[in-house]
Amino acid sequence: MKFAGILLLLAGVDVWADAVENVNSRYTIESVELSGGNRSKLSTEMRDELDRLVGQKFDPEVSRQIAGRLRKQLRASDVTHRLEKGEKPDYVKLVFESHRKHRDSDAQVTKLAYHSRNGWTGALQSRARAGVLTAEFGIESDADELLERNAGFNVGASAGIGEHVQVRFTYEAFHQKWNAATVTALENDPAVPGIYRERFNYQPTVTIQLPGSLTVTAGMSFQEFQTQFPVARTEAANAAIGTLRYRGRWSGPGLSRQEMDTGYSLRAATNSLDSDFVYARHLWSAQYTYRYDEHALVIRALAGRISGIAPLFERFVLGNTSTLRGWNKFDVAPLGGSRSIHGSAEYRYDNLMVFYDAGSVWDRGETIVARHSVGGGIRSHNLAIGVGFPVNRDGVAPVYFIALYF
Repeated sequence: MKFAGILLLLAGVDVWADAVENVNSRYTIESVELSGGNRSKLSTEMRDELDRLVGQKFDPEVSRQIAGRLRKQLRASDVTHRLEKGEKPDYVKLVFESHRKHRDSDAQVTKLAYHSRNGWTGALQSRARAGVLTAEFGIESDADELLERNAGFNVGASAGIGEHVQVRFTYEAFHQKWNAATVTALENDPAVPGIYRERFNYQPTVTIQLPGSLTVTAGMSFQEFQTQFPVARTEAANAAIGTLRYRGRWSGPGLSRQEMDTGYSLRAATNSLDSDFVYARHLWSAQYTYRYDEHALVIRALAGRISGIAPLFERFVLGNTSTLRGWNKFDVAPLGGSRSIHGSAEYRYDNLMVFYDAGSVWDRGETIVARHSVGGGIRSHNLAIGVGFPVNRDGVAPVYFIALYF
């Protein structure tokens, strides 16, 4: 009899809980908040799904499903939801609360891309935590970002100071592999510094999270490498580095949302830092996204300028899986350039995308040659698979690409 009584009591609790949720279903969601988790770590689709809840009636089953997906993306031990009183009658705030996993270590892929002309790019990073300290180790082989293929490893350590300051030290060691087009172009342009076989970087930085969605990073970069032309010798490019970044999101009328992500970075190498190269490298970037329901328009722009003479790894490159899609960077500029400008417009509907890219890379005193490409493909969450076509060159040689954005 006691056992039967307990079953009846539990059943009564379940019925009572269901009744409460059914009563709550009459409330309209005024806002959606995420507690205990970083919203910026969510995929764009997940953030859009949270935004779409605003103005809808509370649905307990939908909230449970979203909590389950949040748990996976945040890598939390659990995500629960609760309701809080809204500002207006019959309105509520829906709060998802993330309960963090207490893990001392993890490993994850941080780069993954494929370009049909330049091959695969990949990187794996692992972390181990002890209190406020985090130790890092990673390996990578990157043929997408720079003129050379970087293959090597990095080790580092970071520590948080309060909630808004992080100090980090990183050591990187790379071995380079060069495209034949770059080697040939160097023979005809002695003004550009030569190739190198290995490159090492020691980099201490401090990052500060400021009010207003601003992040500032400052530090030093001490790079050593052995150039091969005109003679083999070890040189240094020691620079002061700084980055300013702003990220903002707004909800508009109806289902519209807007995002802005802008940044500026500076690398300044001087003789006072015992650098063999003296230069200043400026890079400006911006991305604006407008979303309405399943539609999205993404506008990107970047511009770069180098004053002085910089080594090859600092020179600007266009024609990879994120810029001038449809071009091969070695056809655009096998030595890169000290000036760069690029713009892109991308329209997405559900998992389909089409894009138009335009840009140019050149050196001071050279004629600016604008290049264009169009293409399309599919994009699901952070994965893009597409094909791009150059539109202002003889013949049509499409470029296929895969990119996983982190």
